[in-house]
Amino acid sequence: MKHDNNLASMQDLLTSLKKKWTIQNLDIEIQISKGARNTETTVERKILEYSVNSSIRRKFFMHVLKGTYEDHAISASQVKQELSCVDRTVETIIRECEKAEWIEVDKCQKGRRHIKATPILIETYENYTEWLWQALEKTGLRRLGSAVSELQKQIDEES
Repeated sequence: MKHDNNLASMQDLLTSLKKKWTIQNLDIEIQISKGARNTETTVERKILEYSVNSSIRRKFFMHVLKGTYEDHAISASQVKQELSCVDRTVETIIRECEKAEWIEVDKCQKGRRHIKATPILIETYENYTEWLWQALEKTGLRRLGSAVSELQKQIDEES
């Protein structure tokens, strides 16, 4: 009986911790969606505003940055496939970002366009990830997530 009470208490605590984690995560997501972080330059502020303006723009940047970090440019056709939106939308984003010098577009020998992030887009993203890291630390979300994981392991062992 004591074991059952202990297990029930642990499950109640787990439910409470998960709810707290969810609320704190929402606070951070809301800050992200509002572009609430401070930026170091005007260009960085423009990139931030552009990316939070629509989820498609944000996804575009994520795919271009990932390809750049992995040392291979993403093709325009891959971007279109990943974003699952009409060609005109992607073409507009490519044109706007290239004009702003946030991306580089090169054609390969086969005539396919390949897109890479420029240093300012990379720097902006790295500043964002530093801000996100600090936000997670400041809110305790990282520690709370670890506590949830550890408590879940204990419950699984007890069950």
